[in-house]
Amino acid sequence: MSRLCFARAALPQGPPSSLLIGWILAAIALTSAPLLTQPLSSEDRDRPTWVAGQLVWPTYTEPVVVSVVAPNGARLQGTFGPGEVPSLDLAELSDGLPLLDGAYKYALHSMAGSDSSDRRTEEAVVRSRFGALRLRGGAPEVDVRLERSGSEGEVHSVRSEVVNDSAATPSIHLEDTTPEGTGTETDWGWSVDFPQAGDGDSDYAIYSTEESSSPSVTRFPFVIENGAPDNALYLENSGDLGLGTNAPLSDLHIVGGIPDIRFEGGGTDWRVIADSIAFEVTNLSDGFTPLRILPSAGSGLLRLAAGGVGINSSNPQGDLHIGGPPTSDIFSGIGPDLISGPAFNFGYSGASFGVGSGFFNVRPTGSAVAPNPALYFATRNIERMMIDRDGQIAVHMDSTFANTFDPLHPIHAQVSGAHLSGAGVWTNASSRALKENIVPLTAEVAFSALQALEPVQYNYRVEPNDPQVGFIAEDVPELVATPDRATLAPTDIVGVLTKVLQEQQSEIETLRRLMEVSERRLGALEAQLQGAHEPR
Repeated sequence: MSRLCFARAALPQGPPSSLLIGWILAAIALTSAPLLTQPLSSEDRDRPTWVAGQLVWPTYTEPVVVSVVAPNGARLQGTFGPGEVPSLDLAELSDGLPLLDGAYKYALHSMAGSDSSDRRTEEAVVRSRFGALRLRGGAPEVDVRLERSGSEGEVHSVRSEVVNDSAATPSIHLEDTTPEGTGTETDWGWSVDFPQAGDGDSDYAIYSTEESSSPSVTRFPFVIENGAPDNALYLENSGDLGLGTNAPLSDLHIVGGIPDIRFEGGGTDWRVIADSIAFEVTNLSDGFTPLRILPSAGSGLLRLAAGGVGINSSNPQGDLHIGGPPTSDIFSGIGPDLISGPAFNFGYSGASFGVGSGFFNVRPTGSAVAPNPALYFATRNIERMMIDRDGQIAVHMDSTFANTFDPLHPIHAQVSGAHLSGAGVWTNASSRALKENIVPLTAEVAFSALQALEPVQYNYRVEPNDPQVGFIAEDVPELVATPDRATLAPTDIVGVLTKVLQEQQSEIETLRRLMEVSERRLGALEAQLQGAHEPR
């Protein structure tokens, strides 16, 4: 096992050749046989000092590589054997010109256990230190990123380190050296089986620790458990991500027995699952599955477009467009069973009733109670019309929404009782219970209205070849006129005619009786006259 510890360092944008050697040494050490335990150095170890334009490091008993990157990207590197004094003359970075002001980033890589030729041995420990110093006017400047300690002129930065050892929890630690109080100080690290991340079974974790909070907070945004299957997470060089596959064919490619995605947060949890049965989206909070796509779903069954939603339509021409051939039945439905019932179906009936036809249909069911299965029409939450199971129509219904009135005629007005008989005769409502202010129609009023009626011959403009006989609504007397003066009620005129006929009949009866009396009297007179002239 090994332990690596990094502190945050300002590194160059690209790996210079001087740093590359150090990283190669570190990589060799990380992949070597069991390594020696090497404690971290003291605070003062590995810090360079500033001596007349040179950076000078302490003497080491192992080979070291030191490097510096100038503010303009120029690089300087030196390799030193055991016992040699590592140093770099920054003047070599400026080619005889004054040193540039700015930050100079440095690194030191050492390998305990290497021989004089810089080759690793079976027991080796890689240590790397990183830091930076800022120059102003050719001399070190002390600011928030630098520390000053020791003798006068010794200026160094907070440094970083990499240590590989055999600690119980091998890890790489990146230390944030942000000065306290200037921002959030967050350290990052990689760890094998960090105690708070796994179950003590060599899990791998990337974690962060906020040192600025009290107490410090550690989080684990990335954890790989020991025993994770092959290709559990595979990022291809194309950028495609595979879960369960090392050959992803799309941006995200999931392979498994039953691919399953779960979303949690916001109070409602969701699950997306795909298998041989269906593709499903389930609301785990209430157990409902609002979306299910079966493998048998046809191509282009559902399409969302600028014009609306298309079902079997590639170019929806309305908010909802259900497409199909002109000679087919294309219908939708609502209910438990759209074929066997009970259900309400509606749609296009090109096959059943011919091209250009549509239909409404209430499917039958044995559990329905008369007048159902029926089709109801309502407005303003009031039932207005109903077609019952036998096709009889109820109109002028009462104000109850859940009205189960069963019409007894082809057209039956529930409230008034008026109806169209089976023989096609319209029967008006005339019950005393429906009327008020009932008074007799006098003969004088009836004769007056009859005299004012002006029968005419005419035809309706929409039917020029159908001559009619009747009256003009605007011209009839007030007694038989309707409030809108545009329609007529035949029974009103019948009432007037009836009264007139009654009066005429009464007069005829009176005249008949008078004639009978006159005839009797005349007969008697004739008999008397005949007796007077007979011989005695």
